[in-house]
Amino acid sequence: MIFFPPFFLAALTLTQPAQAQAPTTRGYFRTPSLRGDTVVFAAEGDLWRVSASGGLATRLTTHPSEESDPAISPDGKWVA
Repeated sequence: MIFFPPFFLAALTLTQPAQAQAPTTRGYFRTPSLRGDTVVFAAEGDLWRVSASGGLATRLTTHPSEESDPAISPDGKWVA
């Protein structure tokens, strides 16, 4: 799991790829999608979900291919 501090969204736009950091604490986060208090983003070739207020991210996919550009449905029940 990946932990994100509360300032995750602001830091996301300023983040550079981590150098010599443990992959469970740092990474290359791309294409965030925000709906309510949920952020879904691409990292490590998979999609992840975390609260906009911070916390541990949960991996949503583990497919061999690379997932990208997540979108959350208007009702917040689905991720495409």
